[in-house]
Parts: sequence; C-alpha cells; structure tokens
Amino acid sequence: MKLGDLKRAQRDCEEALKLKPQLRNFSYYDVTYRALGMIATAEKDWERAEKYFRQSIAFLSSAHQFHLAETYFEMALMYEHKGEKANAIESLNKSLSIFRKLGSRKGIRKTKTKLRELLEITRQQ
Repeated sequence: MKLGDLKRAQRDCEEALKLKPQLRNFSYYDVTYRALGMIATAEKDWERAEKYFRQSIAFLSSAHQFHLAETYFEMALMYEHKGEKANAIESLNKSLSIFRKLGSRKGIRKTKTKLRELLEITRQQ
C-alpha cells in the first residue's frame, strides 16, 4: 500500500473490524479504531475522528496501557489540527501520565515535546 492512500487504509481497517467477532482479540481492533481516527484526522473529519478515538479509548482503558497512551497522543494531534488547544493539552497530559507509569522514555519525550510546543503556541496568542 502506498503512503497516503487513505481510502484504501480506511477500507482495510473496516475489513479488519468485520473480523472482530471471529478473533475476539480486543487489542486488535482497539488499535484499528485508533488508525481510523488518524485517517479521519488526515481528512479533517473531526467528528468521525473523535468518535473513533473514543472507541479506541473505551477498549483500551482496561488493558494495553501503551496503546492507550498512544491513542491519547493521536487524539491530541487531532484536537490541535482542529484548533482545540485546551483539549489537545488535556489529551497530552493523559498520554504523558500513562507513559510515565509505564516508564516509556520515548513516549515521555515525544509527549513532553508536543506539550511544550502547544503551550508555547498558546502563550504567543
């Protein structure tokens, strides 16, 4: 698949979700919902993006903390693109908290960097 082929990526994700009853593997489709949220963000379909991120979070909140932190991070990027800086900062703080609990240096670093960037932009406005 070519990079940037959003329609095909969306179709593939939707096909993957159809396998949900057969696989019974929550981590498989919770990250699929995150991918759909990322696709919707790229298409600037904010309502659909937020819906998919929330679905991913609902599945991830009881398990798979790393993926939950990643979903909050991606949700923050969606809010940033949407112009909702306060929601973006809130999602980044949730992501950062989880990454800290996990001891994920890479996750902490990227989240702190994005948080500083958003806070600086907010101060300049």
